[in-house]
Amino acid sequence: MGCPVTYLHDLREHDNGDLAGKPLAEVPFPWELHPHEKFGETGESAIEFQARAEQVFSYIKKKSTPYNRIAIVSHGGIISGILESFLGISYNHDVFFKTEDTGIHFIEYTDQGRVVLHSNSYSHLQEESRP
Repeated sequence: MGCPVTYLHDLREHDNGDLAGKPLAEVPFPWELHPHEKFGETGESAIEFQARAEQVFSYIKKKSTPYNRIAIVSHGGIISGILESFLGISYNHDVFFKTEDTGIHFIEYTDQGRVVLHSNSYSHLQEESRP
């Protein structure tokens, strides 16, 4: 497509520490963790993860000012963190953004404010949209 591509290490998924790679059946999701407590003892806390999402989103916004439109390709967790940052949602919340594999979220800054044009769209996978 002729557009520049930049790889950012901070767009990686939530660091689960010593829980990484274990089967989900053996590792129940840690719903009871407090926001400051680390996943898997050595991983990121919810606060650290959201801070990383906000930092990388801020960096992307600053570096992308010459462009009218950009695409951020990453894992669902970090995409959710970027959406939370875009919407100004605190790390301590009960709002979740579902992101299917290849789900597309289309957000925009306008003169009137921030707009979510669509979320978790996968219409590009429908049969009629395939070449």
